[in-house]
Amino acid sequence: MLFRSRPPKPSLTLVKAADGGKTSDRPSERNSGGPPRTPEDELQRALDAVATVIRAFGRHAFDLPETEASEIAHLCEKWATHLLLLAPAPTAEMDEERSRAASKARDWVSAVQYVAGLRKKEHAFLGKTLQDLRETVWTFVHGLNQAFAHGNDADSRMKTQLARLRNAAQGGSTTDLKREAMSVAETIGTIVEERTRRQADHVMKLGERMAELGRALEEARREVAFDSLTKLFNRKTFDEELTRTADLNGLFKQTACLLVVDVDHFKAINDTYGHPTGDEVLRKLAECLIRTFRRRDDVVARYGGEEFAVILRETVQKEAVFLSERLLEAARHLVVEHAGRTAKVTLSVGIAEITTNELPESWLARADRALYDAKKGGRDRYVIAGPPESTG
Repeated sequence: MLFRSRPPKPSLTLVKAADGGKTSDRPSERNSGGPPRTPEDELQRALDAVATVIRAFGRHAFDLPETEASEIAHLCEKWATHLLLLAPAPTAEMDEERSRAASKARDWVSAVQYVAGLRKKEHAFLGKTLQDLRETVWTFVHGLNQAFAHGNDADSRMKTQLARLRNAAQGGSTTDLKREAMSVAETIGTIVEERTRRQADHVMKLGERMAELGRALEEARREVAFDSLTKLFNRKTFDEELTRTADLNGLFKQTACLLVVDVDHFKAINDTYGHPTGDEVLRKLAECLIRTFRRRDDVVARYGGEEFAVILRETVQKEAVFLSERLLEAARHLVVEHAGRTAKVTLSVGIAEITTNELPESWLARADRALYDAKKGGRDRYVIAGPPESTG
């Protein structure tokens, strides 16, 4: 229960007069609805408010790695009681002189340090918990994708064996052998079809739930892993997102397009105008990329040096081409001034739409080859990547 002060004594509050700033002994208009408050009343109200906040921290505490919620609640109550009633402060390892002083005056410094430290520990704990959850979910997606890939191979081998069994039965010399063999083949075939239908239903439901959870986790993840110059995602984040997008394609057949973007003649820009101007070009291009690729699921990253990369999930090639044309046009209108001269900027873009079950390394290599072809073809253009090279 909060300590309450005695009813406030009637008093007058000095306020500024409207004519010339002189003080007056008339009551403050703000308190005109009741008796004016004394400084002692205001101090007690402040103490009550601080104690209420500290008790709220304790009431809603949760277990931390080194401290249980019950202990936090107990300490918060002791601090609130100390500030209200000058009860002993729960400060660990307090020297004798300080302990005597704390019994006569409120130890505001230690109280503030405790509450601030508690909030810092809670923030760190929640951040780590969210990061661990995010990594667990994506590990699960990757493992599930691999498991289903192996399952498809097993089904293919099983169907091959069934076909051989049918051929052997058809060529048998006895009617009974043929009939039994065909019966086994039909039974196993039916089981495979039923299992496939069940798996498809499970995957569809799991995909819906994973998509919802993925969107929530992506919002939290975007608070980290940015490039310091352009404020875009860095290379490490891009590599992670590339693998995850390929996993989503392998598991749910989700389409996606990859764009690799390079600044034309960037070395000449640095040599002519200096590296500060080159940095300004990269910053303005980053803003241009963000304006072009606006969806929350779009991943825009600085791939390295003057090279950028964009992952467009749930996007087909036709849409990626349209966005690339808009990006090229926006880059041509960029204005970067230096010593009265304007640095002209153009881009080259390689576009690759992911194919079914394509590995991320193959997808990136095709986009890189398309970028090389755009450079070789005269720059200031895009090139669409060809299909993956056959491994058979």
